[in-house]
Amino acid sequence: MPPWESLDNAIYAPPITQKTLDYEGELCVVLGRDAEDVSDGEALDYVLGYTAGNDVSARTFQAPELSGYQFSFAKSFDGFAPMGPCIATKVAIPDPQNISFVTRVNGAVRQWSNTSNMIFNGRQVVAHLSQGTPCAKDPSS
Repeated sequence: MPPWESLDNAIYAPPITQKTLDYEGELCVVLGRDAEDVSDGEALDYVLGYTAGNDVSARTFQAPELSGYQFSFAKSFDGFAPMGPCIATKVAIPDPQNISFVTRVNGAVRQWSNTSNMIFNGRQVVAHLSQGTPCAKDPSS
């Protein structure tokens, strides 16, 4: 989960990352209340809404010899993982598993997909991440 400082800011790419940047559009689930040990069946009860995110990676630092098979460094540079700028409520998006989206970089299309292609749906992600670790709600809600 990215730091709140990455919300709705431009992506700054440090020089050591610029040659291997990769971008992935993501559905971000925004919690309306704290969640811990939540089941799949109750996961959406904790959701305030959804926003767009960009899972930015510096692929160079995901190479096994540089990462030790840990991807967090490649995704943790300042400004990576921007989200927002707005939150769509559950009323506005009744089915978060059927949202088409396009990821553009400087106007060029890099990704065109639908949330129906997700390996794990939002309900499963909330339930899984909350097991044994509290997930804090959006501090602005």
